[in-house]
Amino acid sequence: MITRKLAATLGLLVPAVMALGMSADTSYRFLGTVLRITAPAERGALCGTAEAAVIALALYAWAAGARSAAWLAYGVVLVQAVPAFEISGGMGGAVRTALGPVLLAVLLHLLLGLELRLSGTYRSGLVGDALREVRERLTAYLGIGRRGADSAAIARSRAADRAVVLADRVAGTKTGTRRYARRTAALADAVDRARHGLNPKDSRAAESAIVARVVRRKSAGDLAVIDVRHDWAGAYRDDGQDVPAQDRDEPVPVPAQDRSTADMIRELISEGVTKPPEISRRLLADGVSAEPGYVRRIVRKVNGS
Repeated sequence: MITRKLAATLGLLVPAVMALGMSADTSYRFLGTVLRITAPAERGALCGTAEAAVIALALYAWAAGARSAAWLAYGVVLVQAVPAFEISGGMGGAVRTALGPVLLAVLLHLLLGLELRLSGTYRSGLVGDALREVRERLTAYLGIGRRGADSAAIARSRAADRAVVLADRVAGTKTGTRRYARRTAALADAVDRARHGLNPKDSRAAESAIVARVVRRKSAGDLAVIDVRHDWAGAYRDDGQDVPAQDRDEPVPVPAQDRSTADMIRELISEGVTKPPEISRRLLADGVSAEPGYVRRIVRKVNGS
């Protein structure tokens, strides 16, 4: 479905591309006639220099809110009037200038909403929204665009992310090895950096958040075998009436575990159950699901292999 914003954007974008072509044609002819650049490849590579400068300055004015960049763009447009008059004379030069660089600059101005951007008023053009989204994604990926966060907060957030990743790596590393020692030290360092500069209360909260993320990641596999039934009939009945109690699928609560999965695996091993498949079956019988790889890692750790 074509919205009014999309229609307006396309209506401005099509003549902007045509104006770009008119301006580039003027530059191409001027390079050959006046500047004596006759090699087709060289002329083709250089004919869009001024046009590219106008587009770049307009984008910079939009992104940085710099009035100077907007004025420089219009200055380049005035310079492009010289080739237009040189190629087509008085009347033809005025037409080439108006339909080429001037029209391109005006349409870019409207597409990016520079008059609102430079005045501090928010605008929501389609092209502007797309460019803003690209900028936000890029700055977020680089870690420099998080609003309301200083460099210390960004560093703590990165350290927390690294601590969660290192916790998984430490769990899969054989104890007693140099790699295990290095990863454990790196994990401790990441946790310390995630708490750096915080008061005791916030420090405990940051540490608890890391632990919660680690636990959630390790137990994510349980989501596929969770022992709870959802009442779809009650949620999507057309007549709006309640489902009778005898026909309703009541959620079956999952019993809370006072011990961790790793502790339960160690207890089963101490009871003589050493085969990972058997351990997984015993855990399922107790209402606990664990990934086979995780069970094997715990068994190897207990056996020291």
